[in-house]
Amino acid sequence: MSALLESFGATAVTLNSGEVYPALQRGVADCGVTSPTSGNSGARPEVTTQQLPLSVSGSVQGVFANLDWWNSLTDDERGAISATYSDLEAA
Repeated sequence: MSALLESFGATAVTLNSGEVYPALQRGVADCGVTSPTSGNSGARPEVTTQQLPLSVSGSVQGVFANLDWWNSLTDDERGAISATYSDLEAA
C-alpha cells in the first residue's frame, strides 16, 4: 500500500492505531488508509470528511496439513501438491 500511495506523490508513514485519530484531528496526517472496520471502530469518521472504500488489500494466509496425512501420500502426490503451491506463490 505504501508503494501505491508513494506512486501518487504521497509520503507514507506508518502509525500505531492509537496515533491515527489525533494525527488526523490535528492535521498532522492528511489521510489514513485502513480497513473499513478499523476506520469505523477507531472513530475516523469523526475527524475526516470523506471515506473511499478501495478494493486494494493484502492478506496473509497459511495452508497446513497433518504430518501423518502428508507422509501417507505418495511421492507423486506430494510433488503435485508442492508444484501447485509453488505455481500459486509465483503468480
